[in-house]
Amino acid sequence: QPVAPATQISSMAWSIEDAGCASTPSVRRTAALWLLLFGVYAATVGLDAFGDSDYGGDEPHYLLAARSIVEDGNVDVNDEYAARAYDDFYPYELDKHGEETQGQLNEPHGLGFPLLIAPAYALGGAKGVELFLAAIAALAVALAYRLALRVVPDPWAISAALATGLSPPFVAYGTAVYPELSAGAALAGAALLALRLDNRPSRRDAFGCFALLGMLPWLGTKFVPAGLVIGYVGARALWRVRRRTL
Repeated sequence: QPVAPATQISSMAWSIEDAGCASTPSVRRTAALWLLLFGVYAATVGLDAFGDSDYGGDEPHYLLAARSIVEDGNVDVNDEYAARAYDDFYPYELDKHGEETQGQLNEPHGLGFPLLIAPAYALGGAKGVELFLAAIAALAVALAYRLALRVVPDPWAISAALATGLSPPFVAYGTAVYPELSAGAALAGAALLALRLDNRPSRRDAFGCFALLGMLPWLGTKFVPAGLVIGYVGARALWRVRRRTL
């Protein structure tokens, strides 16, 4: 399940101790960046997507699938449509996606993202999901900042992270119920661990890197090509270690 790897992104990726990336000021700036962005994104919770609805596009479908997982333990949303279970977060008639198969309706939006947000839905409903995704969006930018530190020092790295994280598209998308920013956080965390493998290989980092990459097909096949590039870097690092130990 993708939930467990997602909770490990920060603990594994922020443990990098390379020179220039693990100084105390750098760690403090990373935490401050995450807090700032989380606050900004969380402030957008409840904004209308259109009309009287807070959610548009595929968002209510992801939420309905998460509700089905929480209440029924599956992603068959046929009974949720029959009971209009989406009324809690969508005030209009919700069109079904896909077609019924043997009396079941498993919409073509994938299983991974509804699984990821299901615990947040169980705790706080649709608004709980938005807050959870705001935290992940802020984490994605914080991890991108850690990557930037490997290329340029501050203030350039932190300025670029702030400019990106506070840009209108990012703020507007910060609590959107879509898998893109979750995939971005997984990619950034995997990239950090792959780079660490290139310097100091360890089993924990290798497991974390490939566990995060393993999330990507569950979130959407479109994220796989980027993951393959990072996977190549990690696999190459492990191959080099193996050759040195032979």
